[in-house]
Amino acid sequence: MKSTSQQRIQLAKLTGYNAELKADLVFQITQDKKRVSTTDLTVSQAQQLINKLTTHWGKFDFSRKDHRKILSLIQQAGHTKFSPKHDKDVADIDWFSNFLKSVRAPVKKPLLEMAGSEVNKTIIALEGIVKSRYK
Repeated sequence: MKSTSQQRIQLAKLTGYNAELKADLVFQITQDKKRVSTTDLTVSQAQQLINKLTTHWGKFDFSRKDHRKILSLIQQAGHTKFSPKHDKDVADIDWFSNFLKSVRAPVKKPLLEMAGSEVNKTIIALEGIVKSRYK
């Protein structure tokens, strides 16, 4: 059964009406390069994609060195917010979650699901953001 119009509308909103991002995400779900539209999804695939897009992609494992490096790069890029719990500015994980879901991200999946090489690609992208900020 094909995805419902309500699911397709929700997916369009969740991807910011960006056709390129939507095509990338549809490919991740279907693994078929010919299927790039949300109309090509089944109801369960569309729901799987909606669930994926509504979860927080910025969760990290503080025990991993590469995840701590990502936190540092987010702060260096100027994406911080004040934490009353820590009484200081901390990395804006919400910004990072949205970044991972965007077209600008080299790997479009939650940080905890990334393999080591995918985390390295994300680190390189964040280093580029930091460099462009301090030109």
